[in-house]
Amino acid sequence: MGTAVDATLATELSLLSALMLAHPIVDHWALWQEHQKKRDEERQKYFDHIFSEEGTEEETWPDPILVEDTADPLAFLKKPDALEMLHSIENYLSAQISIVEKSFSRYVVTGDLPAPHYPFRICVILRKSKESDLEMSFLAAWCRHFGWIGRDSGARYADLVSRAKKLGVVVPDSDRALASHPLKRPTP
Repeated sequence: MGTAVDATLATELSLLSALMLAHPIVDHWALWQEHQKKRDEERQKYFDHIFSEEGTEEETWPDPILVEDTADPLAFLKKPDALEMLHSIENYLSAQISIVEKSFSRYVVTGDLPAPHYPFRICVILRKSKESDLEMSFLAAWCRHFGWIGRDSGARYADLVSRAKKLGVVVPDSDRALASHPLKRPTP
């Protein structure tokens, strides 16, 4: 039998779900392209400066790509460290909520799709705690933005959609992927 989720964490998760439900659907492909263009421009400025008369190759002016804020705490870890970190937080709902919240905030600005591992862990924790109402409301919010991502984009995305449908959540049509996924959108 599972342990009930702490009231504070339930509130945090409800607030995250409400935030995701309230936020308009974004054209992540357009955001992603715009963000990539800005990153390329910043990187070009960096290299232009380094190789100019004023700059030196030894300068420590930070590469904007490396210092860019990332929602995923594993982004700059080596594999053994990343695995250790994943295992250390896998049953901590607060850590999972925080990562998903940061990932979603980043998504609506940059169009970068959030990793599905963390929302999946939220669902596992909620399922073990027998918190199906919280799980269902979270999955409804998640699938509103990411339910269109098909299995070929990763099994975890499909697992989240499958779980949502099992709980009775109406999931957007996955055909939307062809129109908005950066890896699937037809080139003009």
